[in-house]
Amino acid sequence: MTEAHRAAAGGESGQRASRSRQETFFDALHATLDAVGRTQEVIARRAGVGASTMSCYSTGRRVPVLENLEKIYKVLEAEGVDQGIKLPHSLSDLLDLRLEAELEKRFPEAAAKVPHRMESAIPSAVEAALVEPAVAPVPPDEGDRRNSVTRYAADIADYARHLAAGRIRDAHSHAWFMGSSLPSSDFPLAVASYRQAGAEEAVETMLNAAADRDVQASLNITAALLEEGHLGDARALLSALRDDA
Repeated sequence: MTEAHRAAAGGESGQRASRSRQETFFDALHATLDAVGRTQEVIARRAGVGASTMSCYSTGRRVPVLENLEKIYKVLEAEGVDQGIKLPHSLSDLLDLRLEAELEKRFPEAAAKVPHRMESAIPSAVEAALVEPAVAPVPPDEGDRRNSVTRYAADIADYARHLAAGRIRDAHSHAWFMGSSLPSSDFPLAVASYRQAGAEEAVETMLNAAADRDVQASLNITAALLEEGHLGDARALLSALRDDA
């Protein structure tokens, strides 16, 4: 469990279960804001964030957008250095908590599908999503989904041929089509396939295409990514959805 989860949740499993993800995030944010002893107005001004926006963040009416949270944290971090104090939560911890809060606020149905898994597994799950994608067990008659590159070998080969021939636009269109047409249940496996093949740019394009789909489809894909442990990809998709909102 991360430092943020231990501190914000009070170390009691019963408390964690009873508090919403948004409450957990805002508890951590408030603790970090309070640690430096500066007023909201001062922090907002130094971070280049509007006073009313900062008020919404501090009162829990709005989950901070990613860019603003990072700017606010930079101000708090600089204050901590000047004052010789250690902030109670790292930026990484706050970003993970923010992901949970954003998911719960925007997509409560998707959040309900991963009730408390993220509270205890965020660091390992993020690492697993970037290194070795998790896979769900399937019945024997459906084949071994772990052999993901084999399942999408033809698609990956087409993408690679476009790149090798210098057809960058065609390669981008290929990845966009995948992201805009794949069923949500197939999305994590496809992402894992392209990532294993070294096609990271294709993965980014697929996630952007997923964010461009209708809200329900994007919600379903987000939930599927979370269920397979792809928290980094879920965060990227949520950020793209936020920018489009």
